[in-house]
Amino acid sequence: MNDLNHIIANASVLGLLMLGIWLVVTIIIIKIITIIVTNTVLDVIEKRKGRNWWQK
Repeated sequence: MNDLNHIIANASVLGLLMLGIWLVVTIIIIKIITIIVTNTVLDVIEKRKGRNWWQK
């Protein structure tokens, strides 16, 4: 019984660690994606503004 409790405790700690790592990784990935998306969107807006600005 004692061994089983130890195994369960270790598994839960490991699970929490993995969860934390995944959380950090997903947050970093989301931040990178948002930065790339905002940069591309801003570039597109600037280009469109530049084109339409002179034509008008």
